[in-house]
Amino acid sequence: MRKLLLLGAVLVGSHAVADAKHPNPFLNQAKVFFTQNEGEKCLKRLIQAEQKWKFNDKKDKAEIELYGGMCGYLIGETKAAEVSFTRALGINPKVTLPPGSGAGIEGLWAKVTGKPVPAGTATASAPPATAKPAAARPAEPVKPEPIAARSDTPKETKLTPDQKLEQDLMASAPAPSKGRSYVLPAVLGGGAVVAGGVGAYLGVTAKGLEAKYNDPQTFQSDADHLGPQAKGMALGANIAFGVAGALAVGALATLIFGG
Repeated sequence: MRKLLLLGAVLVGSHAVADAKHPNPFLNQAKVFFTQNEGEKCLKRLIQAEQKWKFNDKKDKAEIELYGGMCGYLIGETKAAEVSFTRALGINPKVTLPPGSGAGIEGLWAKVTGKPVPAGTATASAPPATAKPAAARPAEPVKPEPIAARSDTPKETKLTPDQKLEQDLMASAPAPSKGRSYVLPAVLGGGAVVAGGVGAYLGVTAKGLEAKYNDPQTFQSDADHLGPQAKGMALGANIAFGVAGALAVGALATLIFGG
């Protein structure tokens, strides 16, 4: 029985550490919507990325908050964007803006975090501090700044209506693995212990009756009753030990081969 318990502990430990890493499709879709300047759709996908995906790690959670701030900025929710940026840094202090996020977002990020935007990520809409407008030339109309796609966003993603897209994403998601059930092995193991205890009791009782039966001082009339009782107890002990053995084998089999 002790061996059964040790084996069960080993199996539980090996099962607990087995967890595969899966990419979050809702987060990837949110990144695509950000590159298309679709703030509302981006935020909707981020909610789904947080609530419907069961495999988010520290990096995923930080990116969900980071893109929450970026997409919140797109729809004018500046205060909410600041809160999201702060949360992202709290989850992962190494999180950074993706390249080409836009001058406005980069400025808000620098304000919240106190970190300057790394060189090379500033967009053309953010002129150098020393630049001065030419007096003789009329001002050129400001064009909407392009929002560059991140290098880690999916390529050639085809967006379909929201309901169908959500169904497709959830259909492709692997189901979380179900934990192994140890109820049946525990029941069988407990039955084996009880049957073994009954067998031990009957065996000891049979030995005591046999000793009295063989005692020369026992009257013949008493011996005539003690003999059949001792045999019956011995038979019951053998049966109980057989049942205990069968239950122990069954518990071990279900523990090893059970799903």
